[in-house]
Amino acid sequence: MFDTAIAAVIPVYNAGATLERCLSCLSSQVPAPHEIVLIDDASTDGGPAALSPLDGLRILRTDRRRGAAHARNLGLKATTAPLLLFLDADVYLQPGALAAMLEAISGHDLCHPQLRFEDGSPFSLNDRYPTIWKGAASNLPSCSACFLMRREAFARLDGPFDETFLIYYEDTEFFLRCHLAGLRSRPVPEALALHAAKPRHWTPQRFRLEVRHNLYVQLKHFPSSVQRSSCSVLGPAMPIWFCRWARSGAVQPRPSNVELARLLAEAFFWNLLRLPFTLRANLRYRSYCRHLASRASTRAGATAR
Repeated sequence: MFDTAIAAVIPVYNAGATLERCLSCLSSQVPAPHEIVLIDDASTDGGPAALSPLDGLRILRTDRRRGAAHARNLGLKATTAPLLLFLDADVYLQPGALAAMLEAISGHDLCHPQLRFEDGSPFSLNDRYPTIWKGAASNLPSCSACFLMRREAFARLDGPFDETFLIYYEDTEFFLRCHLAGLRSRPVPEALALHAAKPRHWTPQRFRLEVRHNLYVQLKHFPSSVQRSSCSVLGPAMPIWFCRWARSGAVQPRPSNVELARLLAEAFFWNLLRLPFTLRANLRYRSYCRHLASRASTRAGATAR
């Protein structure tokens, strides 16, 4: 047996329309989380302040908007339970979901539920790209909207969530490192979580952030073999794919060629400005890769003997 105490970590930014229901669904789970930490990332809609009292709920606040990665790291530091449920404020756990994940995580480092929209359609990131993970990494979550993870597993990563991201791709980069570190992930189809509906189209601002962060992940992890074999959203052709996606009408209002060029230039310039920091992160990452490879080789040698 293992300690089944769970800490729920919920980053919140202007989620007043969904937050109350998210917490209601969470608190009705059996077993319920031992700790619930809500990180208000400088919301302006008054959602966290209007919450009804809830046993075990703590609210942390940031002085300015710092992004979901920073919020999750705050929650990680502020809790002590051996299991961490990372949950977005617009996700509603259905009855029995947490119990099913708790049972499934035995023998694994993380697990995640079946994620659907409220109308029953499968939650997919196909609005962004065809698929994320392939091959051995396909058991990883497609996003960080809801997953259960062992606290001890963070010690096997080269750091928690990367706070470079304000939004978009922080989950892809995190799960890429989970795969590299050999963390064992398991999907739990019998556990159901519903995701609030999202807008059908991207805004120009989202397009810029998507391109910006895609390039950052590629630079940080280049030339990882994981990039080529396990994650289909990374590759030199992705900026071209983004442009075709924008011109297809997926970005609304549809940008002109001049506006598209400006958005791309901003994304590239952002990466150019922080290139020294990214290269430093790349060197740390490659060193960590060598450490993992050496550790795997040592274990393989010990097994052979």
